[in-house]
Amino acid sequence: MTIDSPSCAVECVLVMDCHDVERCREVQRELEVAGFRARSASEGEATCTRALIRDRVPGSADWLRDEACETLEAAVTPRIGQWKAFVSVRGEASAWATLEGGKPTLRGTMPLPDGKG
Repeated sequence: MTIDSPSCAVECVLVMDCHDVERCREVQRELEVAGFRARSASEGEATCTRALIRDRVPGSADWLRDEACETLEAAVTPRIGQWKAFVSVRGEASAWATLEGGKPTLRGTMPLPDGKG
Protein backbone atom coordinates (compact mmCIF):
# COMPACT_ATOMS: atom_id res chain seq x y z
CA MET A 1 0.00 0.00 0.00
CA THR A 2 1.35 3.45 -0.89
CA ILE A 3 0.43 6.87 0.45
CA ASP A 4 -1.33 7.78 -2.80
CA SER A 5 -3.38 4.58 -2.94
CA PRO A 6 -7.00 5.09 -3.94
CA SER A 7 -9.37 5.16 -1.00
CA CYS A 8 -12.28 2.82 -0.37
CA ALA A 9 -15.24 2.59 1.96
CA VAL A 10 -15.43 -0.53 4.13
CA GLU A 11 -18.94 -1.47 5.27
CA CYS A 12 -19.84 -4.24 7.73
CA VAL A 13 -23.15 -5.65 8.85
CA LEU A 14 -22.84 -7.75 11.99
CA VAL A 15 -25.57 -9.92 13.55
CA MET A 16 -24.82 -11.29 17.01
CA ASP A 17 -26.83 -13.91 18.92
CA CYS A 18 -25.95 -12.61 22.35
CA HIS A 19 -28.87 -12.50 24.81
CA ASP A 20 -26.85 -9.74 26.51
CA VAL A 21 -27.06 -6.29 24.93
CA GLU A 22 -24.05 -5.04 26.89
CA ARG A 23 -21.79 -7.57 25.12
CA CYS A 24 -23.03 -6.26 21.76
CA ARG A 25 -22.23 -2.73 22.88
CA GLU A 26 -18.73 -3.82 23.94
CA VAL A 27 -18.15 -5.23 20.45
CA GLN A 28 -19.36 -1.97 18.89
CA ARG A 29 -17.06 0.10 21.12
CA GLU A 30 -14.07 -2.06 20.20
CA LEU A 31 -14.86 -1.70 16.50
CA GLU A 32 -15.19 2.07 16.91
CA VAL A 33 -11.73 2.16 18.54
CA ALA A 34 -10.48 0.23 15.48
CA GLY A 35 -11.76 3.01 13.19
CA PHE A 36 -15.30 1.96 12.33
CA ARG A 37 -18.24 4.36 12.73
CA ALA A 38 -21.67 3.01 13.65
CA ARG A 39 -24.34 3.68 11.01
CA SER A 40 -27.18 1.85 12.74
CA ALA A 41 -27.90 -0.49 15.61
CA SER A 42 -30.79 -2.77 16.47
CA GLU A 43 -31.05 -4.52 19.81
CA GLY A 44 -33.52 -7.33 20.47
CA GLU A 45 -33.98 -9.90 23.19
CA ALA A 46 -31.87 -12.54 21.44
CA THR A 47 -29.91 -10.74 18.71
CA CYS A 48 -28.19 -7.44 18.06
CA THR A 49 -27.42 -6.03 14.63
CA ARG A 50 -24.81 -3.40 13.85
CA ALA A 51 -24.04 -1.63 10.58
CA LEU A 52 -20.61 0.01 10.60
CA ILE A 53 -18.46 1.88 8.09
CA ARG A 54 -14.93 3.15 7.57
CA ASP A 55 -14.89 5.99 5.03
CA ARG A 56 -12.02 6.93 2.74
CA VAL A 57 -9.58 4.26 3.80
CA PRO A 58 -6.44 3.90 1.62
CA GLY A 59 -5.44 0.47 0.39
CA SER A 60 -6.40 -2.29 -2.00
CA ALA A 61 -9.91 -3.73 -1.74
CA ASP A 62 -8.58 -7.22 -0.95
CA TRP A 63 -6.26 -5.94 1.80
CA LEU A 64 -9.00 -3.80 3.36
CA ARG A 65 -11.46 -6.71 3.26
CA ASP A 66 -9.01 -9.07 4.95
CA GLU A 67 -8.07 -6.48 7.57
CA ALA A 68 -11.76 -5.81 8.34
CA CYS A 69 -12.39 -9.56 8.71
CA GLU A 70 -9.50 -9.89 11.18
CA THR A 71 -10.73 -6.87 13.15
CA LEU A 72 -14.30 -8.23 13.32
CA GLU A 73 -13.17 -11.69 14.41
CA ALA A 74 -10.91 -10.26 17.10
CA ALA A 75 -13.69 -8.06 18.50
CA VAL A 76 -16.56 -10.55 18.33
CA THR A 77 -15.14 -14.03 18.99
CA PRO A 78 -14.17 -13.57 22.67
CA ARG A 79 -17.60 -12.11 23.53
CA ILE A 80 -20.23 -13.72 21.31
CA GLY A 81 -20.70 -17.42 20.50
CA GLN A 82 -23.03 -17.26 17.48
CA TRP A 83 -22.55 -14.44 14.98
CA LYS A 84 -22.54 -13.63 11.26
CA ALA A 85 -21.16 -10.69 9.31
CA PHE A 86 -20.94 -9.36 5.78
CA VAL A 87 -18.07 -7.10 4.73
CA SER A 88 -18.21 -4.98 1.58
CA VAL A 89 -15.37 -2.83 0.25
CA ARG A 90 -16.17 -0.27 -2.43
CA GLY A 91 -13.91 2.09 -4.31
CA GLU A 92 -11.79 1.79 -7.44
CA ALA A 93 -12.01 -1.96 -6.83
CA SER A 94 -14.49 -3.93 -4.74
CA ALA A 95 -14.34 -6.99 -2.53
CA TRP A 96 -16.63 -8.84 -0.12
CA ALA A 97 -16.58 -11.45 2.62
CA THR A 98 -19.09 -13.38 4.68
CA LEU A 99 -18.10 -14.52 8.15
CA GLU A 100 -19.74 -16.82 10.65
CA GLY A 101 -18.40 -17.74 14.07
CA GLY A 102 -16.56 -21.09 13.94
CA LYS A 103 -16.71 -21.40 10.13
CA PRO A 104 -14.25 -20.54 7.34
CA THR A 105 -14.58 -17.06 5.86
CA LEU A 106 -15.85 -16.81 2.28
CA ARG A 107 -14.11 -14.09 0.24
CA GLY A 108 -14.49 -12.68 -3.23
CA THR A 109 -14.24 -9.67 -5.48
CA MET A 110 -16.95 -7.81 -7.34
CA PRO A 111 -16.38 -6.60 -10.86
CA LEU A 112 -17.11 -2.91 -11.32
CA PRO A 113 -19.56 -1.80 -14.02
CA ASP A 114 -16.77 -0.43 -16.23
CA GLY A 115 -14.84 -3.73 -16.01
CA LYS A 116 -12.02 -2.37 -13.80
CA GLY A 117 -12.72 -4.62 -10.79
